[in-house]
Amino acid sequence: MKKEITIFDNPRNVRRLLGVFFAVLALLIVAEFFVHKHGHFYFEDMPAFFAAYGFVACVLVIFGSKVLRFFLGRKEDYYE
Repeated sequence: MKKEITIFDNPRNVRRLLGVFFAVLALLIVAEFFVHKHGHFYFEDMPAFFAAYGFVACVLVIFGSKVLRFFLGRKEDYYE
């Protein structure tokens, strides 16, 4: 059985994709300073607020799932 080669198997392609990703990220960060936001609250107008909010939300979801696993988790051989 022959392994199928994908675009991500070549390290050169991965470096290119990461370069494109970081270039787009940099353009979005620069564009944030030139686009006027119409936030409902004063803290929504702060630079990088939504990026920080999203990061904190993801971290809380991860840690919350670890806490839930403690209470709801089953032993490895639960289903036999």
